[in-house]
Amino acid sequence: TAVDTLFTRHDSLRTSFTYDDNGQPFQQISAETHLPIHAVDFSAMPEARQATAVANWQAEEAGRPFSLTQDRLIRVALLRLSDKHHLLLIVIHHIITDGWSMEILQQELWQVYEAARQKRPSPLAALSIQYADFAMWQKQWLQGEKLNEQAAYWQSQLAEAPPLHNLPTDLPRPKVQSTRGDAYTAPLAAGLAVSLKQLSRQENVTLFMTLLAAFNVLLFRHSQQEDIVIGTASANRHHPQVDKLVGFFINMLPLRTHIRKGASFRTFLKQVRHNTLDAQNYQDLPFEKVVDLLQPTRDPSYSPLFQLTFALENELPPVQVAELTVTSFTIENKTAKYDLGLLVTETADGLTCSWEYCTDLFLPETIVRLHQHFETLLQGIVASPETAVAQLPLLSAAEKHTILHDWQGKVDTDIPDHCLHQEF
Repeated sequence: TAVDTLFTRHDSLRTSFTYDDNGQPFQQISAETHLPIHAVDFSAMPEARQATAVANWQAEEAGRPFSLTQDRLIRVALLRLSDKHHLLLIVIHHIITDGWSMEILQQELWQVYEAARQKRPSPLAALSIQYADFAMWQKQWLQGEKLNEQAAYWQSQLAEAPPLHNLPTDLPRPKVQSTRGDAYTAPLAAGLAVSLKQLSRQENVTLFMTLLAAFNVLLFRHSQQEDIVIGTASANRHHPQVDKLVGFFINMLPLRTHIRKGASFRTFLKQVRHNTLDAQNYQDLPFEKVVDLLQPTRDPSYSPLFQLTFALENELPPVQVAELTVTSFTIENKTAKYDLGLLVTETADGLTCSWEYCTDLFLPETIVRLHQHFETLLQGIVASPETAVAQLPLLSAAEKHTILHDWQGKVDTDIPDHCLHQEF
C-alpha cells in the first residue's frame, strides 16, 4: 500500500521516454497505480552463505539496465532474510530522480507505511505541481534575457579553461572513457570537523567552501596545475513548490579556481567563496546547455569541462517506525561517473570521505594515499590558515619516516675514495 501510494503520488515514478512520429523524444506518464514488489526468500539459506548470496543479488539487481521506452524506471524488491529481518531494495533510473528525491521517498514511504498499518489515510499533503510542470516552466523561463544572462556568465567564467586535469594517473587513459570504478571510504581524524567549522565561521564561509578549497589545494599539490575546474552538484530547488517533488532537478556546476602557490590558504579561500556564490547565482542553466554553448573539444576518453567532482552532504537521520527498526545499507559501488570524485559526509561522529575513482586510471593504494594527504592537509590548514598553499603539510609522519629513513637503506662504507674516471 505504501509503495503504491508513492507510485501514484509522484508522476516521475510512472514516467518513461519514447519518440513521436517525427523522431522527437517526449515523456509518457502511465496511468497505472500499482507497482509490483518482487519478493525473494533467502530465509532457508544457511547463514554462512546468505550474506554473500544477498550481496550478489543486490549488485546484480542494481546493475540491471532499464529500457527508457518500455520499462517502468523504478523497481522494488523485498528480500526475506528471516522471520524478523527483511531488506527493501529500491532501484530507480537517475533520469527520474536525484539524491534529494531519494530522501523524500524514504521519508514519505515510512509515513505512509505507518498510516496504512494503523488503517489511517495518508498524512501527505497533495502536491500542487508535478515534475512535468517544473520542466515546462524551466523551458519557458530560460529564454531571451534570462538565457543570455546565464550564458554570458558561464562563457566568461570558463573561457580557455583547461580541457583535462593534470592529476597523475597510475594507468594510461583508455581511448574511450569507461564507467568501471570503485570507492574507498574512511573517516577523517576525530575533532577535525569541529576545527574546520570553527575556521569556516571565522572566515565567513560555509564548511562546503572550506573543504572545496582544501580539495583544490590537494589537486594542485599533486598535479602542479594552477587552473582547476571541479564539478559540484546543485540541488536546483529554489521554489517551495518543488521541495517535495521527486524528479531529476540536480545540476552540475563547473567551479573554476586559479591557485597561486605563494598565496595563503586564507586568501585562496576568499576566491573559492566568491566563485561559489557567483556560480550559485547562475545555477539555473542546465549543464548540458553550458556544454552546448562552450563547444569544448570533445574527446571520448574524458568528460567535457571537468573530470573531478566534489560534494558535501549530511547523513540521513535514523528512521523511527513503530514496531520496526529501520537501518540503511549501502550497495558496493563498482562504477565511477568521473575520473575522481570526493564526497564528504557530515555525521554525528565527524566527517567521512568517500572517494569514487575510475579503476582504469587509479590503483587503490593511490586513493588511500590521497585520503591520507587530504587529512594531513586539513590539519595543517586549521593549524595555520595563513600558510602558503604550496607550504602546507601533505605527508603524514609515518610517510615521512618511510621516505626519509626506511627507503634510504644502509650507509655504503665501501665507496672508493677516488673519481669515476680512475676506475678505467
